[in-house]
Amino acid sequence: MKLVSLKNEKISFRLLLVLILGLLVVAPMIPDDGVLHIVMDLFLTGTYFVVIRMLSRNRLYAVLAGVSGSVMVLSMWIHVPYPSSALLIISRVGGVLFFMLAATTILRYILEAKTVNREVLFAAMVAYLMIGTLFSFIYGCIHILDPASFDLPVEMTSQMWVFLYFSFVTLTTLGYGDVSPLTQMGGVVAIVEAIVGQLYLVVVVAWLVGMYVSRKSGKTEND
Repeated sequence: MKLVSLKNEKISFRLLLVLILGLLVVAPMIPDDGVLHIVMDLFLTGTYFVVIRMLSRNRLYAVLAGVSGSVMVLSMWIHVPYPSSALLIISRVGGVLFFMLAATTILRYILEAKTVNREVLFAAMVAYLMIGTLFSFIYGCIHILDPASFDLPVEMTSQMWVFLYFSFVTLTTLGYGDVSPLTQMGGVVAIVEAIVGQLYLVVVVAWLVGMYVSRKSGKTEND
């Protein structure tokens, strides 16, 4: 089934890029005194609304993203005044489903594109960042179920930020080693993410470069 065109993708992809970069770059600059989690929740909530708006032309995708995203957002905000492990795991599971759906949808949009334009390039950047964010939620779930799954630095007190950091270090195969999995489950997920990161570059980026080169060659021959 061909994916229905996304609504206002020109604006949506730019907003998503700003929101996720804000989550990764701006939020960690906030002092970790309780405000950090609220700022991160704000960026994630903004991401939720933009994705729902973007998927509004496809009822099935919008409903699935709406349900999983609502679970993520509501449990995050309820957790602020009423912290509990149950709410935390619910928010992480909702985040996994939400970002998995969003990333998959955007990847389909990229692979179904006829030409490489600015929107497709922004979509490729957003999809990559969403994959990293998705795995951070998976690591969060593993850590809640088994707190001994990871060796975490004492200096990084925000669990959400620690796993965002670890996820993107793994996705890009930097592998600093300051955060490391201690169980088989954590190790398996880290391996999968590293493979996904490399396949993204080999498949998606190569696909975009191939389309761009082919389009340029076709224009040159016509001229």
